[in-house]
Amino acid sequence: MHPLYIEVAGFSPAIHCEDSGLFSYLDRELSVFKGGHGEDLRLRVELVRDAYLPDDIPDGYKLVSPTPGLRVLLLPEIHNGEMLLKARACQDKACTMDDCDFLYPMLLNAILSFYLQHLKVQGRAHICLIHACGAVRDGRAILFTGRSGAGKSTAARLLEENGSFKLLGDDMVIISRSREGWSVHASPLGGDMPRIELSNISAPLEALYILNRENEPGWERLDVASALASLLSSVVPAHEIRHTAIQTIEEYDHESLSILMQEASMLASEVPCFTLSYLLEEPPWEEIFQAVKDRGSA
Repeated sequence: MHPLYIEVAGFSPAIHCEDSGLFSYLDRELSVFKGGHGEDLRLRVELVRDAYLPDDIPDGYKLVSPTPGLRVLLLPEIHNGEMLLKARACQDKACTMDDCDFLYPMLLNAILSFYLQHLKVQGRAHICLIHACGAVRDGRAILFTGRSGAGKSTAARLLEENGSFKLLGDDMVIISRSREGWSVHASPLGGDMPRIELSNISAPLEALYILNRENEPGWERLDVASALASLLSSVVPAHEIRHTAIQTIEEYDHESLSILMQEASMLASEVPCFTLSYLLEEPPWEEIFQAVKDRGSA
């Protein structure tokens, strides 16, 4: 089977997968991200379906259960420069869900998180993820984040309907930091919006808005401490996206918490952060972008 070449966050891995069902799913879901020649890394996925899984988890494996009735053992390895993700999936007989509902999306998240983590470990990119809707206009990116239910998916839908924005993701986007500052990249991780509607581009991050439906319509610039407090529940270290985009700080170990604090602190101190409350029928996109031009003077 031919490899699947994709471009994510400016890098080009080659994904090899012998399971025809999973390959077809990845080929379809990653159609917007196809490109490159796999010059950055070869990533191979082995999927085995077991009638049962052992009671004792083998060394190195992680047991995940994206939904009741489905259990998957994951083992990421690196051999001679090749990344290998081994997956052993067991589905209860009474569970009749389609693989595209939970198994394949979970494996897509695992594949991309494994790859992003490897880039970071290699020192090739300072990469993390953030629960946010990302949009680009006139070559500038803005993020809209907030707790679950704050309106990220709604903002993405309204931005798409507006027609003058390019969407990078409606729930989980990739952000990176370089000497020039922070950039936002399109991401196929999580979200309700079909990936075919995303634009696989990158752009400098100009501002970050924390959505809040409880206050009167308007926005306000946050100081660094307030922005940090809000971002701690939104920024996600790349290696923590193992099987779902819905994870909480309580699930992180000490190393992950340290990484989270460092990345959220840099983001809060280096990027203008605002709170944003708005009427869903009248989102103030023009005023928001004018505020960005003014670098937070609004």
